Amino acid sequence: MYQVKVEDLEKHYGDLVAINGLSFGVEDGELVSLLGPSGCGKSTTLRCIAGLEKVTGGEVELAGNIVSSSNEGIHVPPADRNLGMVFQSFALWPNKTVLDNVKFGLEENDQVDMTKEEMDERAREFLELVDLQGYEDNNPRQLSGGEQQRVALARALVYDPDVLLLDEPLSNLDAKLRKEARIWLKQIQEETGVTTVYVTHDQAEASALSDRMIILNDGEIEQVGTPEEVFERPDNRFVADFLGKANFLGGSYHVDGGRPTVRTQHGEEFDVREADDVREGEQVTIAISPEEIVLHEDGVPQGDGENVLSATIGEKLYYGDKTELVLEADGREITVIVIERVSKGEGDEVAISLPPQKCAVIAETGGPEEAASVESSTA
Repeated sequence: MYQVKVEDLEKHYGDLVAINGLSFGVEDGELVSLLGPSGCGKSTTLRCIAGLEKVTGGEVELAGNIVSSSNEGIHVPPADRNLGMVFQSFALWPNKTVLDNVKFGLEENDQVDMTKEEMDERAREFLELVDLQGYEDNNPRQLSGGEQQRVALARALVYDPDVLLLDEPLSNLDAKLRKEARIWLKQIQEETGVTTVYVTHDQAEASALSDRMIILNDGEIEQVGTPEEVFERPDNRFVADFLGKANFLGGSYHVDGGRPTVRTQHGEEFDVREADDVREGEQVTIAISPEEIVLHEDGVPQGDGENVLSATIGEKLYYGDKTELVLEADGREITVIVIERVSKGEGDEVAISLPPQKCAVIAETGGPEEAASVESSTA
């Protein structure tokens, strides 16, 4: 059963179309992320689900009940949708203790029938769930950003909502805390089993947390799938580029004896992942991330001719934990990122290989000229 069902959803602000006919469902206990660049409509979609925005078209259904419908004139207020919400700003009451902040979700919910003592006990249970037992009497200003985020999550979960909505909840945390927060947030979601819709622009965050990802662009869905499906088999160039597959090599798709290949305009033949919906001879683009390319500093490895190119280092950027190289290979610019230190410098000759299982194939809609191009961009 879908706990969240969005059908033909539209949201207009005058002539601006923020959401253009979205349809998707979130199953009971599932965590689905809405992922895309700024302005793609992901936060607006979440606000329509929450009831913070009235829909222009379509319907929103929660736990089997229609809560928004433009045709039927239905708009259930946010307070009556039994939702838990955590946004980028944690919105904790600075004049209340941690315990009182968590209890606030119970005290202000008309559907909760509990005594003060029962509310206290339940709030303490959820503070323990987010590993904040012993902090009940603290003021939020005495807590770190990560601890404040946990208080906000406990407050959102304390009254057992049907659906949890999270809008960029980790964006105010530093990089180290974000990584830690991903782990415990996923653990808490799995432990509680709450159906969750998660908005983020961070691909790694969405991949680590999600059962499924919905990639949005200009208010429309580009692709839906598990993190593995979306990263390994992007439906189009926008998805591949957004997910960091910053290198694109064009050519034509062929299958010879069960072996899928792409033949480029330079006469190379690259082994690639099998493409389900691509015809023999069709113009395609290979998409591969900088991190997936293997660098060979000593040139072409002996006895290994699989997807190997000779290249010259055009630019070398050292970031401490990784090195980024911009290479020139027969007039093409290819970006490579490696973890180990690179001894060679700008102007030196190297070789690279493209693992076939990392070479995603995208059908080109722009015709042979576009497919024949080779581009590199940073993600």
